[in-house]
Amino acid sequence: MQAGGMMRGDLSQQTLQTGDVTYMLLEGYTKLKDHQPLLAMHLLEEAEWGLEFILRNRYGDGYRANSAGLLIWQDGISGTLDDITTVRVQNCALDNFLYAAYEAYAALTIDRDPMLQEYLQRVAKEDFAFGLRRHEEVGYGEFHHFYEHTYNTSESQYMATISWAASMLYKLTQDPYYAEKAAKFIQYTLDCQRTEPLKDPDKTHGFFYRDLSKTTLVHYNHQSREQIYMQAMILLCETQPDHPDYTRWDHSIRIYGNYLKNLMQYTAPYGMLPSGVYHIDEVKDEVSFDHQHLFQPADAKENYVVQVKNGVPLDQGHYVKRFPVWFSIFNGNTVVHLSTGKAAAICGKYLQDEELIEIGREQLY
Repeated sequence: MQAGGMMRGDLSQQTLQTGDVTYMLLEGYTKLKDHQPLLAMHLLEEAEWGLEFILRNRYGDGYRANSAGLLIWQDGISGTLDDITTVRVQNCALDNFLYAAYEAYAALTIDRDPMLQEYLQRVAKEDFAFGLRRHEEVGYGEFHHFYEHTYNTSESQYMATISWAASMLYKLTQDPYYAEKAAKFIQYTLDCQRTEPLKDPDKTHGFFYRDLSKTTLVHYNHQSREQIYMQAMILLCETQPDHPDYTRWDHSIRIYGNYLKNLMQYTAPYGMLPSGVYHIDEVKDEVSFDHQHLFQPADAKENYVVQVKNGVPLDQGHYVKRFPVWFSIFNGNTVVHLSTGKAAAICGKYLQDEELIEIGREQLY
């Protein structure tokens, strides 16, 4: 659309999304640098632009300029009518844990700039400390802004994120302080995993609930970091193989991987991962429901039941949905099945399970 002589569209930018993409670019660089060096260097160059962006928006006290909603291309000149004055700033524990993990991984990965590596290690430790301090002050649930794509984060995912960030810092520093934090915070997440089979013929289990009440399952409809669960479990196994809880972490990976393999029958012969298992009574968890479904219509709760019942029944109350439950402008499925596909791929690599690796490939296809 064009209005007032300016092109309009959604040009919004979120710093944490840049962090997500930067991490993935660095993963690609790590994978390719030994056998496709030219492509790897292009990935590294792009990742370094992302690092610069997330570091420039860092205030050094736990706060960051985290997002801005834009509908126009700006003229690039300060003081003119198109200047944006609505940049959102926040000190959010979850954000800082994710930044710490990304910065630590960058410090482990970028091997051509020792000064940058040293700086990244310092800010990773600082950001983890900022996140932990905020967590100790307010705990889970401090998501300030409706439009931030962390707004739907469950408590089980939040705890897995802390663990993953701590493991990444342990891998970087070898400081046992981080190993202890990683093992501590994952306990909550493990307690949120369904280990008892449902009453369906396949005895479905291995998925995660949003919290210890086990009333609402983890699923997504617009933005997803489903892979965080397995990233946390696998990095724990890799960095602390002698820990007393190792077998529990390993078991979590195996039953989640089997859960994903079981889901694929519901979209066969197509390769798309279903959205997952839903329960008909999730509408009763109003806080969770409101955080997952933005801009709800007046009949959202009734509509939810209709959409879930259009899925495949497993037992009394549980259904498999091929696509997410949607109500509003915040919907979509590509990021949902891609993030779950990444979880499948990393599980497959850890377990040396070609079926899971192929599920990951199918999401790319």
